Amino acid sequence: MQTPELRLHVFSDYICPFCYIGSERLLRLKQEFDLKINWCHVEIHPEVPDAGLELGQLGYADSQWKSMQDNLRRLAEEDGLDLILPLRVSRSQKALLLAEAAKRQGRKIYYPLHKALFDAYFHASRDIGDEETLREIASTVGMEEDSIEDAWREQEYQERLTYNLNLARQIGIHSTPTFVIGDCVLGGVQPLDRMREVMEDTLRNIGSVEDRVH
Repeated sequence: MQTPELRLHVFSDYICPFCYIGSERLLRLKQEFDLKINWCHVEIHPEVPDAGLELGQLGYADSQWKSMQDNLRRLAEEDGLDLILPLRVSRSQKALLLAEAAKRQGRKIYYPLHKALFDAYFHASRDIGDEETLREIASTVGMEEDSIEDAWREQEYQERLTYNLNLARQIGIHSTPTFVIGDCVLGGVQPLDRMREVMEDTLRNIGSVEDRVH
């Protein structure tokens, strides 16, 4: 019997280090489950100017920032990730618009771009708010030039970001990453076992409904 497809939504931003770790964990589970993932891109720091900000200008208290760093370091070590926090925060809007446009070109373009954006920011400390940097990244993964430019000039992609933000508010989501799997809303980086458990429970419920229908 073929395993049913499991649809889920992920609210995420490319400048969020917890989103990077959460994405890596989810993509590992994609090897075990037939996942249909709707990546709901949301801009978590729209106040950041196009030129970016120094990390310290985001307004976190020293104790809060230290706690976040310690938590990130622990999570990255658990997954064997070499995560580097950039000294400057990029404005993520253009990267998110680019990712929305990449969806139109299918999974073979979207997923390499998705990974390349996280890698550029958290491995190479590149400014993913800069259009030239984004053009280079998108071209490297084979995204068509017209689609790259359309990402920033076509209103539909901005409308998609607005839709994602409104959907997050309707669900009651206030942080990234957040995973919506069936009726379960999981906020923050989740242990693999917890995500696996929720997926298995959701699939069992799908199976029970299909059995009753048939």
